[in-house]
Amino acid sequence: MICPGFKLPPEQPLVPEAVTARIPACFDWASAVDAANLLHARVSRFLELNPFAPELFIRLRDETGTDFFDWIDHLVLRSADEKALREVGFETQTIETPNGETVLHHPRTNLPRIIISKDIKTSSVVALRVESVADFAAAHRLTGPVEGKPDSRYRKLCVQDKNGTRLEVVERNAYPGFVTSPIHAADLRKKNQVVQLWREMNRTLKGGESLAEANRLLDTTIDLSGRDLVAQFFFAEERRHWAAQNFAARTQKERQDALGLGWGNQDACAYRCAPEHFEIWLDFLARLGFQKRERFQDGKLNVQVLEQNKTGLVVLVDAGGSEESSLFQGLHYLAVRGILDLIGPQLDKQGVTAVELISNSASLRRAATLEETTGTHLEILERQGGYKGFGQKAAS
Repeated sequence: MICPGFKLPPEQPLVPEAVTARIPACFDWASAVDAANLLHARVSRFLELNPFAPELFIRLRDETGTDFFDWIDHLVLRSADEKALREVGFETQTIETPNGETVLHHPRTNLPRIIISKDIKTSSVVALRVESVADFAAAHRLTGPVEGKPDSRYRKLCVQDKNGTRLEVVERNAYPGFVTSPIHAADLRKKNQVVQLWREMNRTLKGGESLAEANRLLDTTIDLSGRDLVAQFFFAEERRHWAAQNFAARTQKERQDALGLGWGNQDACAYRCAPEHFEIWLDFLARLGFQKRERFQDGKLNVQVLEQNKTGLVVLVDAGGSEESSLFQGLHYLAVRGILDLIGPQLDKQGVTAVELISNSASLRRAATLEETTGTHLEILERQGGYKGFGQKAAS
């Protein structure tokens, strides 16, 4: 029986789009409704067969205001599904897998990727992405073995394997593939050093001085751990610092941590800077491996969206800040995936007021908590059809 509240996304006209393996020059992202509906149908069937999954589905809605589908990292389906997936826009992605399996992705959306198994005896798999596999195991009193060493690039845990279905949770460290690998002691020491350096940075610096210090730290930490891992560690520290200043963030994080999830549903984060520092900020993020996506310019609005492919991180840089704006002041907001009609009332009961709607369309509903005295807030995004834009027409 399908879980209460589970439904396919609403029917929408499918916007014609050219299927391409690269991000297109124009970033007016389209929804891929047929592709999303196909995946929702497979997940619906999975929920009927796997006993643990529907229980988690309900707890996610009731205790965190989030949707099971938004936590999915990838699925494993049988080769009989491959034709239907390609017909709705999925393409082959060249990525590392344990046995050379085909991986499909939908290049213009944020839909989960699909591993195609040619073994007809293979269980169908839904893998959820969490911040820490160990935290998820502790929260649900799971005792099964974890594949992958602590702090290594990819870890996974089987939550339940039953009725031809397998529910897993995975943890990633700047690695988009699917193969576990050990971490060497020297690399672990370097990782700990990188985390400590960013945690101890001088957040009292302002403007250009803060950016100069950030670039100095970046030189040091990239030499230790490499660009992609530094990007992951830097933003983990930025989330920690931001949440310490924001009541709404701490409240939602506690709710998600109770289920062992962490910020596995992060969608994007944003900074504000002075116009004269805008390009310097973009250069800093480029050094962390971020590539420019769409840009919004309308009157005083000047926002650049960037994405880091290895970590999946998305950052918005807003040039509407003051001269005193500092990188080290931290994030302006973090946006997470959630169900607006649930998460707003739930947070209100816990003292988080004024979850206000920012935009409301068939592809994206977007809301934010009241900006706190620290100048920070939490945003909640409810996406449909794999839409990965931000509800505005890009200028470039």
